Amino acid sequence: MVALLGDDPARRVRIGTEMQFIRLLAMKNAVVATREGELVGVYGQETPTDSPMSPELQQRMGRLVSEAGLASRFQEMLVGFSANTPPGPKWKLGPVGVGVALQGGGIGSQMIQHFCEQVDALGASSSLDTDQPHLVRLYQRFGFEVAAEAPVLGVPFWFMARPAKKGD
Repeated sequence: MVALLGDDPARRVRIGTEMQFIRLLAMKNAVVATREGELVGVYGQETPTDSPMSPELQQRMGRLVSEAGLASRFQEMLVGFSANTPPGPKWKLGPVGVGVALQGGGIGSQMIQHFCEQVDALGASSSLDTDQPHLVRLYQRFGFEVAAEAPVLGVPFWFMARPAKKGD
């Protein structure tokens, strides 16, 4: 997000939060994790047959990107992701988020495990991307393999795929 939105933390929180919210609204299959009635994590998932973002959400994202002066950087980012996402029909995992104070407590792992069990039951393959090296190792524990490494907006990204596994 720094590469896209710049160094101002307040700007990153304001615009980045809205961008992720729009992405999650576009996903028909977002999953939330709660503990004692409190939201502790969320992940998005896209099925191979999910339609693109609705026209209304496309307009909302377009306005946000335009008003923030990000149109060319945003387009460059989309091209970078498109060029490196593993080919073929796959379930897509992401974004995955856990409250900062709760990170490292296994919530993210539980959400990833839930996702993997779901796609395994369907015999489906999946993919994700991350710009966090320590998350590459985490995702590898769940069977994801690095399919490509490439910079997007000058930031190293790992594009990962997980082959279909037969569900129990």
